[in-house]
Amino acid sequence: MWFVTSNGLIRYDGYNFRFFGYDAKDSNSMSGGWFDGIFMDNKNVIWLKSTVFGQLYSFLPATEKFKLYGYKPDSVTSTDQGIASDSVGTLWMATTTGLNSFDPKTKKTHLYTHITGDKATIKSNNISQLEIDDMGQLWLLMKNNNSYEIDYFDPYKRKVIEHITGKTLVLPANQNLKPLNYNINIGRNGNLWIGSEQNGLYGYNIRTKKAIHFVRDAANPYSLSKKGVYYVIEDHTGNLWIITDDNKLNFYDSSTGKFYQVPSFINPNEYIITQIFEDKTGNIWIATGQDGIYTFNPTQKKIHIISHDVKNPNSLSSNIAICILKTQTGQSFLSTDKGITIFNQKTGSTVPFEIDENKKENDQPRHVTYLYRDRKGVIWMCTVSGLLSYDPVGKKHRWYRHRNNDPSSLISSSKCNGIIEDTKGRYWITASEGGFESFEPVSGKFHAFKIHAGLSTKEYPVGNLVQGSNGNIYIGSWGGGFVSFNPDSKTFKIYRHNAKDSTSLRNDIVFDCYETKNGIVWVCTNGGGLNAFDPVTEKFKSFTMQDGLCNNGVTSITADNKGNLWLGTMNGISCFTPPDHPFSPECKIKFRNYDVSDGLPSNQMFLCTAYKGPDGTMYFGTYNKGVFYFNPDELNDNTFIPPVFITALNISNHPVKYDDSSKILSAQIEDTRGIKLDYNQNAVSFTFAALNYFHPEKNKYAYKLEPFDKEWIFTEGTKHFADYTNLNPGKYTFRVKASNNDGIWNQEGTSLKLTIAPPYWQTWWFKMLCMLLTGLISYAIWHNRMQKSLAIKGIRNKIASDLHDDLGATLTSISIMSVLVHKEIKDQSPLASTLLEKIGSSSRNMIDSMNDMIWAINPKNDSFENIIKRMKAFASEILTAKDIVLHFDFDRNLIQSKLNMDKRENFYLIFKEAVNNCAKYSHATNAFVAIWNQQNNLKMIIKDDGNGFESNTVVLGNGLTNMRYRAESMKATFNIRSIPGEGTTIELGFKNE
Repeated sequence: MWFVTSNGLIRYDGYNFRFFGYDAKDSNSMSGGWFDGIFMDNKNVIWLKSTVFGQLYSFLPATEKFKLYGYKPDSVTSTDQGIASDSVGTLWMATTTGLNSFDPKTKKTHLYTHITGDKATIKSNNISQLEIDDMGQLWLLMKNNNSYEIDYFDPYKRKVIEHITGKTLVLPANQNLKPLNYNINIGRNGNLWIGSEQNGLYGYNIRTKKAIHFVRDAANPYSLSKKGVYYVIEDHTGNLWIITDDNKLNFYDSSTGKFYQVPSFINPNEYIITQIFEDKTGNIWIATGQDGIYTFNPTQKKIHIISHDVKNPNSLSSNIAICILKTQTGQSFLSTDKGITIFNQKTGSTVPFEIDENKKENDQPRHVTYLYRDRKGVIWMCTVSGLLSYDPVGKKHRWYRHRNNDPSSLISSSKCNGIIEDTKGRYWITASEGGFESFEPVSGKFHAFKIHAGLSTKEYPVGNLVQGSNGNIYIGSWGGGFVSFNPDSKTFKIYRHNAKDSTSLRNDIVFDCYETKNGIVWVCTNGGGLNAFDPVTEKFKSFTMQDGLCNNGVTSITADNKGNLWLGTMNGISCFTPPDHPFSPECKIKFRNYDVSDGLPSNQMFLCTAYKGPDGTMYFGTYNKGVFYFNPDELNDNTFIPPVFITALNISNHPVKYDDSSKILSAQIEDTRGIKLDYNQNAVSFTFAALNYFHPEKNKYAYKLEPFDKEWIFTEGTKHFADYTNLNPGKYTFRVKASNNDGIWNQEGTSLKLTIAPPYWQTWWFKMLCMLLTGLISYAIWHNRMQKSLAIKGIRNKIASDLHDDLGATLTSISIMSVLVHKEIKDQSPLASTLLEKIGSSSRNMIDSMNDMIWAINPKNDSFENIIKRMKAFASEILTAKDIVLHFDFDRNLIQSKLNMDKRENFYLIFKEAVNNCAKYSHATNAFVAIWNQQNNLKMIIKDDGNGFESNTVVLGNGLTNMRYRAESMKATFNIRSIPGEGTTIELGFKNE
């Protein structure tokens, strides 16, 4: 909502007002002064024309910037009203010397004036008002001598289409009327409404050419309240809202043709109404000259109030309403602390009730606490001084009072609280101080029952008694719990609150109860909310403010014609549809709450005063504001679905504005769909508003920040903001939806995308750079290792080659020469021959060992394929010579793997030693070799079926010792198992890394 004042422009979002006015630093800002009006064109630009010469402003809400135009209308003086914009953007302004047009793009003006004899020109140059209709046509109100005339002007053809004079408007019965008009107002479908100073209201339709005239008729209560009509608007339903010149608000119902005067809320003597307006929600806004702005909701709940008027002796006797009863004749008995008042709903009249019989003061009921009508139509009145029966047909009455030493009188106390006639025609009475009695109306005798087991004398029953479908009578008490009485067995059962039992009564103060068709008894407690009671299981379940109830102090209950339950509470009234299975864990109750904002005179309902009349009218009594009643079908809800906007953004508790130094917003927050923030701007708060202006404090909101919030967060209209701190970098979407004051939700709502950039060390490019650097470093390390590995391989090749070429050749020469010399001298010197034979054997052993060393050093033998080949070749040669069959099995996947030099040498030599031992000592028939790999765990088993040996008695030679030593250096496991007569098994296992 936008308002213009003499000081500037004001925006209202339902909660806050924002002022846009003069800024000394901005030459285009809006200065003070009187303005001809405010107009928003089809591009959402607001135009304002000041009475100060030459000041024409445009204001763009999206940027919150004013623009000042050098408007110079050729010394034309502006009138009180008159600025509008057509669909092509041309501005039209009313002046005292003609109709002025202004093109904001070219800054050109043109004045349209009256030309004598040209009907296409305006009738008069003195234009006091200008309006534009939904067809884009202009209506001009002009003063011509002492009367007013209206021109219908086409801004596109730049000519008058029709002249509307007083004769056009005056009906045949009022030919001589000469209206002096206040203003014109555009209605719907071509309607034009003209208010006059002395002659009421005129209506004219430009399409049908029909006119209508409304005047003040003192004899007709449904006519205008005053003959002077100051302002009128036609709302979206076609009804009229009229301000008369005594500042009274009139409503015209177009369907019935009747006028109704809206109860006054404006001081008619001090304040001048300057404008009346209908918003998109249907609210009526009334601007005054001195007292600000009023708003009025036409769909206000139709709640009627009956209250005490000190100036009217026939009004309600007191505003403290205690009980209510409506008779079959349509009259209602309204009891207060000062007596009973008879109310006639048809006429709206109230008169004090008095017993006409005998006219004795002592017979008159005072302070009636409970009213009850039995099946015969007799009205029973429970009072502080006894029980009174009254026959409204025969006008007869009878008192029943407590009499000392009379056991058949009202026994417990003269203070009678309640009475009920059960289904068998028996009467039951409650009295103060815990009394409960049966009553025989014919004999007038009472019989008392003691219900004090679990009750004290202070915990007396309250008034309302209810008989359930099971025949039991239910009684509330002031602190004594919920009481059930079986009238057949004359037994009582008391239900009280047990803090350790969640299925017990939630509070021991019980005011009222009501049984629904499914047999569930709904119990009203003071502080424990509404309790559902199952007489079969004898369990209770409470529904409280956490479930949507307006207050946990529930004072009264009744049902309407549709079966909905209505509750009086300490903070308004609640309505709900009772569920079939309230004890189900999934049961949810939707309460519809009403309070003073909905038209109730008070939020505090008196005990046991909820009452439904025979015609379906609902009555409630209050503690201090009398009685109110309503038809449930007339409590129309506000059906307007409110637009939702994000209205403010704060970062780290600092407000963010459009076009400020942060440059976060490129447009107003309301028009922004996404923002980007730095990683240290991660404390964000949002303010939002639903544009429902009628009781915005009762709007409700639900918001969530996806994916931060998993569920919607619901909040009341008084808390329309959300805070988030320490958000991680990432992409988020803030969503908010809202309901109006009557719970109608805008489920779509609005949203804002939020991107929080990560710090540079968490960005993709930084991670890619780190990965690249890591790759380069890894490559450098790998390359260095490869170079070292190649260098080592070169060294190993050279060592192997040198050993083979030099040492190998020398040892071979020694072996050959020793053999030759041995042949020459074996017969001449046996000792030398023996030594030469030893030299030859040693050199040949040295050659074998050197070959093994050269084989181990050579890099090409690192592959398992070469290892396996050498092992098989060696084992076959040695074992075949001993007639031992070799069974060699290995994992084929090993061929692709490698074994480093140190492990390969030890692995092979352990294998070689084991095979040699098998060939030398086992006398075996078969030898088995198995090599396999499991998850880089290499295992070798060498087994024979030979003689075996006793491991405890055998002396370990160098061969076994060397095998163990080599296994330890490999960090391998090494086991020998030998059983005499069964053979020997050697196991070797190690990690091949």
